[in-house]
Amino acid sequence: MPSAESPRDNKDLHEATRISEFIKQSAVEAGFDLAAIAPVLDFPELSYFPDWIAAGHAGEMKYLESRDDAGNLRRASLKTAFPWARSVIVCAMNYNTSAILAKDGFPATLGAAKIITTPCSVDCAKWK
Repeated sequence: MPSAESPRDNKDLHEATRISEFIKQSAVEAGFDLAAIAPVLDFPELSYFPDWIAAGHAGEMKYLESRDDAGNLRRASLKTAFPWARSVIVCAMNYNTSAILAKDGFPATLGAAKIITTPCSVDCAKWK
């Protein structure tokens, strides 16, 4: 029985896998502990962000309150901030490795981490 995938689909999948591995390897070489590619989705938890901002929880981080021309909070959703993005590259770095315990009391391996996300205009999510 013939495969549902065409040779072009297989080539695209191979190329997407190659690019994904290159991105992840580049992140490790840049010093990150973790790297992943994820689709841009609106999670239900994002609906709390406007109320959180209105309650003043952003403190001195006024950039969190910025709005687009339509009045939407830019950081309420990646789709608002980067409407062209279909995927994000997420990198994490544990920057608390020298301490036995972090300030929050968790072991250093579970301690503070810095998360960096980069939107992609192509569908990076299929590159997992």
